[in-house]
Amino acid sequence: MVEETVRSEQNSNAFLSYYNDIDKYFTKLLELDKYVPFTERVAAIVAGTFPVSAFVKHVEDKLRYFGDLRNQLVHGFRLDHRHYLLVSDHAIAEIKRIWEELKAPTSLVTIFG
Repeated sequence: MVEETVRSEQNSNAFLSYYNDIDKYFTKLLELDKYVPFTERVAAIVAGTFPVSAFVKHVEDKLRYFGDLRNQLVHGFRLDHRHYLLVSDHAIAEIKRIWEELKAPTSLVTIFG
């Protein structure tokens, strides 16, 4: 039970760390100086002509889902001062993959070179 709680806490922290990196990257990319909800930032990037726009469009649904997951982790209902939400290893791997692609996009030279 304690091991499961520690694992859950580690996954939540890892997820939030990757999410925060993506969140900051989107804010910087859009050159925002005021708060704009995450889903609106995703939509603005998809609609824009940024180097990552096509990729963000490809993972848009996942990003929106991850935004909801983040909100539940940070603001969600807790019982006994504990979350009843577990972040899976798959979710960690997927958000990590998205973050890595955002910070170092695969170039066409790499794909077709």
